[in-house]
This record gives sequence, C-alpha cells and structure tokens, in this order.
Amino acid sequence: MFNIKNIFNNNISEKEEHFAFLAYIFFLLPAPFSQQSDFIRFHMKQGLILFLLVIILKTFAVALPAVFGFLNPVILPIWVVLFMIGSLHAIRGEMEKLPVIGGLLV
Repeated sequence: MFNIKNIFNNNISEKEEHFAFLAYIFFLLPAPFSQQSDFIRFHMKQGLILFLLVIILKTFAVALPAVFGFLNPVILPIWVVLFMIGSLHAIRGEMEKLPVIGGLLV
C-alpha cells in the first residue's frame, strides 16, 4: 500500500504536522504544543508573520487608498498562495521558509 510518509522520510509526527498546519489558519491555535516542538514553533512564527503582513498591508490600503490602494486587489491572492505553500510544507513535515517573508523569521 502506498504511504506518502515514505516519500518525505522525516521524523515529524502526524500530530505535529496537524498543529503546524493549524498555525497558518490562526497562529495561536497550536501554542500549547509549541514548547515541545521546534517544528510547530517554526510554522507558528511563519503564520504570525503572514498574519501581520496581511493586517499591515490591508491597513495601509484602506487608510491611504490614494497611495496604497493598488495593494487592495493583490493582498488576498498573495495571502492564499503563501498560505497554501506554508500549509503544504507543514503537512509534508518540512521546515521550509515561505518565499519573500521567510527571511523575516527570527
């Protein structure tokens, strides 16, 4: 029988993968479990950065539409793409940084 876990060959538990995935939906959900896992903590940080990026961009686009109004139509597609990339990395058990915002991790 085909097992996708054999493809990625990592030692991240399925529970950790699920909590890391939840970090992209709302970064605080897996907080009680993050002390035990660097993997979960990594994805929580990326989820937080993605959340803050969307909030900041949306705030600028709404507060100053004459200057930042062009951002409004692109914020959602950017968020969806980064959300999908981060979620896939989490489910696969990978600690890959997100494009563009991954460099902001501490």
